[in-house]
Amino acid sequence: MSYEKLTGRNNTELTEWAKDVLIAPQAKEELLRLQKAAKEANIHIEVASAYRSYDRQLAIWNAKASGKRILRDRRENVVDFESASDEEVLNAIMAWSAIPGASRHHWGTEVDIYDCNVKTRDNLELTVRECDRDFSSLYQWIDENLPNFSFHRPYSEDLGGVSVEPWHLSYTPLSNQFEESYTIEVFRRNIEESKMLLKKPILNRLEEFYNQYVINTAYSK
Repeated sequence: MSYEKLTGRNNTELTEWAKDVLIAPQAKEELLRLQKAAKEANIHIEVASAYRSYDRQLAIWNAKASGKRILRDRRENVVDFESASDEEVLNAIMAWSAIPGASRHHWGTEVDIYDCNVKTRDNLELTVRECDRDFSSLYQWIDENLPNFSFHRPYSEDLGGVSVEPWHLSYTPLSNQFEESYTIEVFRRNIEESKMLLKKPILNRLEEFYNQYVINTAYSK
């Protein structure tokens, strides 16, 4: 697996799910199968987000790290950027947003889903509260039926890294290959080459961040 594909710097093997939404071809095929099955239960699955480039993740990260985008803690409460320490800002960002070059969304194997008959994409919050309040039928169906498909939820439980994301599905056969290839050496090179804000504290605690936020997932065979 090349460094460029692992870190979102190359997407040449991906295909379109919809306009401006890219996904790995194998993942698309399985997602269409999932979508069709859900529709029979009056669940209308659509994709809020799939492939995300390194540059896009960098923009999200730097906007949060500079106070230009809302920060939320692990309990989904807004964090006051002006009074927060660098450590508090880092913890808030990484609870919900991956380090640029270390997001699973770089691989084309990950999708964030929603029921388009309940809300439009533009009105999504993608919070656990929203899942419980507005998408309970969708996630009850997912809980019951996902084992029949080649997807798993890497953030299905709180492991002390990325917060719980019920909406995040991972195409298991391919994402496992990426995860196994994403070594700490890849992570180190990515951070060193990055133009991200708050870079120094991550390099100073590289192994800790790698273990807590990169490979700390509900891994599936």
